[in-house]
Amino acid sequence: AELATLQDDVLLSSRVQSQDPLQCIDNANVVELENQIDEWNAVLPELNNFIIPGGKNGAANLHYARAVCRRVERELVTLGKVKKVRTELYQYFNRLSDLLFVAARFVDEKLILN
Repeated sequence: AELATLQDDVLLSSRVQSQDPLQCIDNANVVELENQIDEWNAVLPELNNFIIPGGKNGAANLHYARAVCRRVERELVTLGKVKKVRTELYQYFNRLSDLLFVAARFVDEKLILN
């Protein structure tokens, strides 16, 4: 919603003060992603080589979602050249794409073991 309604700081701050505030991504959301990444990485084998996206269906879909998320990251950088984009948005999408990568590895690892 925040990306769809990027506005000047003045308009955004007045909206946040209204009864229907825009829910913005904040540092806590980024930390939440980082914590999940750390949790899954803790049970995965060390990554020593390049991973070719694919694997089981679930993992392949997560790799695809990661590619889409990376595209959003690139588009966000382009948008940031013409509109003010908060740092937390860049961080969030970067960490989200990392989470999707780790999730794909996690799903593949769990499917192989089961």
